[in-house]
Amino acid sequence: MIEHVVLFKFSDEAKISQAVEKLNALKAKIPQIIEMSAGTNFSDRGQGFQFGLRMLCRSKEDLQTYATHPAHLEVVHEDILPYKEDILVLDFER
Repeated sequence: MIEHVVLFKFSDEAKISQAVEKLNALKAKIPQIIEMSAGTNFSDRGQGFQFGLRMLCRSKEDLQTYATHPAHLEVVHEDILPYKEDILVLDFER
């Protein structure tokens, strides 16, 4: 199993809820996703990262399929990249 964790810093906080909503909708569109959740950060230890996502898939190949899937790319290009200040990604096998 592969865990995919992404933390986001946005320049426009008003766009965060829309990005979270669209990221959470990807599970219904991309069959390689076993589990996915995105939400806003409430920790005071977040070092400025305002929201994040966690995705579980079966293999590195499934992670690559997710990364290049048109539904994922649409969210990235329309709802993430225009507002991103910083992104931190962590992928690991469990």
